[in-house]
Formats: sequence, structure tokens, C-alpha cells
Amino acid sequence: GEIIQWHQTKINAPKGNWTINQLNEKGLLVAFKNRLSEDENYHCYFVSQDSAKDLETLSEKSRIAINCDEYYNCALSKDDTNEFEKLIDKWSCTKEEGFKWLTRTHVVIIPEKEIGSSIESYSDSYFQSGGKSRVTRHLGR
Repeated sequence: GEIIQWHQTKINAPKGNWTINQLNEKGLLVAFKNRLSEDENYHCYFVSQDSAKDLETLSEKSRIAINCDEYYNCALSKDDTNEFEKLIDKWSCTKEEGFKWLTRTHVVIIPEKEIGSSIESYSDSYFQSGGKSRVTRHLGR
């Protein structure tokens, strides 16, 4: 089937890096779980100007592992394993489900100015009267 992308954007992390706990507090993890569990063609993208090192590491390693066993037993460091355990606890899922969902989870780091410009450009395509004025109100510009 056709791949559908779902995006969540959070600009600033409290300390310059989004932790699993902070992503959970902001509702991102439940939003991703709902999409990823709904359809195997859904991919979720977290976009921010600040990194989400743990989520990024977990998702990148999931895409190079052959299966969940290799991922869990060989690909993850001790710290990664702790973060994976934390993530699947927040998601209330099995290791296998968490692994599969992570293969369709992506972290994209983009400077805030570029995020705003991209949103404005796409909005111009979607709104008849142009999106810039609508978007700038929401972005506080």
C-alpha cells in the first residue's frame, strides 16, 4: 500500500534534547502509537529544531536490524536498552510491537526558521487565499 506520513512538530526541548519522558508528557508518544498501530503503511515523523537523541537512535537502529531479537540483543547498548524499555512501557506494547513501530518512526532536525518557511510554503498550496497570513498567526510571527 501507499505510505502515509504523519508529522508532529515541537520546536524547543526544555534542555535542548527531547527525552522519551518529555515526548510522552507532550502527548507525542501516544499520538505516534495511535497512528503506528492503526496501519502498517503509516510512518510518523518527529520534527524539531532540537534533537531527540534517544528516539532517533532507537529508530535508526531498528531499521538496520534484521528482526526484533537482533535489535534487542545485539544492536542496542545498555543505555539504548533502558530507553527502549522506557518507550515500550509508555507505549504499553510488546518488544516486537515497539520494534516494528520504531522502524516507521523518524526524527528530523530542522532549524526553526526553516520549519516556519516550509509550513508557509505548503500552506500556500492548501489554502485558496494563501496560507502565509494564517500560518504566521499560529507561529506567532
